[in-house]
Amino acid sequence: MVVLAGTALFGCSEKSADLESTPEITDAQLTKSVSAIISDESTIEAVSEEVNYEVDFISTAESAIDDYTSTLKSADLTEGYGFGYYYNFRKRYRSGICPGVNIAMGDSAFPKTIVIDYGDSTVLANGRVLSGIITITISAPMFTDGSTRTVTFENFSVDSIGIDGTITRVYTGDGVTEQVFSCTSDLTFTMPDGTTIQRISDKTRTWVAGLDTELDPTDDVIEITGSVQVIDSDGNEYSYVITSPLVKTGECRFITEGEITYSQNGEVFAVVDYGDGTCDNIITVTTSDGTTEMTIREFCLAQKLNS
Repeated sequence: MVVLAGTALFGCSEKSADLESTPEITDAQLTKSVSAIISDESTIEAVSEEVNYEVDFISTAESAIDDYTSTLKSADLTEGYGFGYYYNFRKRYRSGICPGVNIAMGDSAFPKTIVIDYGDSTVLANGRVLSGIITITISAPMFTDGSTRTVTFENFSVDSIGIDGTITRVYTGDGVTEQVFSCTSDLTFTMPDGTTIQRISDKTRTWVAGLDTELDPTDDVIEITGSVQVIDSDGNEYSYVITSPLVKTGECRFITEGEITYSQNGEVFAVVDYGDGTCDNIITVTTSDGTTEMTIREFCLAQKLNS
């Protein structure tokens, strides 16, 4: 039987009430404990959504992008940036120290390419540390149904977790009350201990707040639904489905709400609840052994606190 232990890694404590409507849970056939699986996955999910938000934050700023490419084929958003946009933009980064953001296009307006260069270390206002380069290729204007944003990475990491692969997102929202993206990705995450975790995902990301304040992270709220297939370097294969929408805000470095159900060969082995909207790193995990609170691991903590 796989045991969900209350180890120092998670700082576990018993929760008095079980998750509502928890499905029947069985023991998974894994080479790692369920606690280790959930530890890695919860850390990666938070990191993954931080990256997705960063892509959204910059690439969906349609007015700012248009302003800086209307007369130039190439422009750096961090040089001579409009006072209103730049003031809000800097809120996303600690001490207002932003990454380099270069926007370029060919002879026609599209495709446009955005290159975001975080150098060796750019610290977000919420404490996460980004390094390396993200490249975003935009096929058409933001509010065009079917327009795509293709995202690739070069020597990129978040909090010492390396990320490589491709994200493709297709715009399907109305652009007035919400922005909706259908997102597929094939990403490999390299943990600080060298473990690799490949995640193939099919998600829908819906912006439900913050649409009218471009490049201002303070009022942004995104809901995420969908599923992920996982293969790790220890030979484990499993999947999860988001059974209640995950909520990512512009300021919190953690997912604040939602529920994920993990399964292997169609059998549920864990359910993770992210809470009631509070910005914290506490999740509630239910397995065949009961319900336990866990603390999501973080890396580079000393660097973040001292930056």
